[in-house]
Formats: sequence, structure tokens, C-alpha cells
Amino acid sequence: MNTTGLRVTALQLVPSGIIFAASPAEGPAQIYSASPGAAPVAITSGEGDKTIGVISPTGTALTFTVRAAGAGRGGRGADPTPGGQAGPGPSFRLLTLAD
Repeated sequence: MNTTGLRVTALQLVPSGIIFAASPAEGPAQIYSASPGAAPVAITSGEGDKTIGVISPTGTALTFTVRAAGAGRGGRGADPTPGGQAGPGPSFRLLTLAD
């Protein structure tokens, strides 16, 4: 599996291949799918760093979190909102994986 240009932060085996979270040189971390003999494909998109949560026992779905880019483990974001309050915390989402 060629992950050139990606910094892999988490890796999980599923029946269809490998699911991993990775950060490109620029832009937020996304979740990728990779199968034998194929290049990795981003299966998430958009703003915010994505991290893998729990994968279903059958490997057909996973939870993931989305947090402000660069927010670190706390997920609150690097810059406070006006008034000095912390930004929103991470959100959780469900993703169905293709066979």
C-alpha cells in the first residue's frame, strides 16, 4: 500500500481491506480505504480532522470524530471564539463501508 504524501495516524483491518486515518501535506486528516493492488481512496471529505472510532464487528460500518483542524486531543480548536470561549467540541459520525 503506497501512502506517499500521507501521515498515517490510525490503521484498521476490515474484510474489504484496510481503513486508515491520515493527514496529507496540506489539509485536514481524512479516512481512507485501501484494497490489495489499489491506491488508497479518501472515503471522507470536508473540513476538520477525522479520526477512526469504533468499527462494527462485521467491518461494514465505523464511527469517526471530526474536530477542528490542529485541535489536538482535546478537540476544542486552536483559536477561541470571540469573547474567549472555546470553540465547539468534536462531533461523532457514522460511516457505512462498501464491501
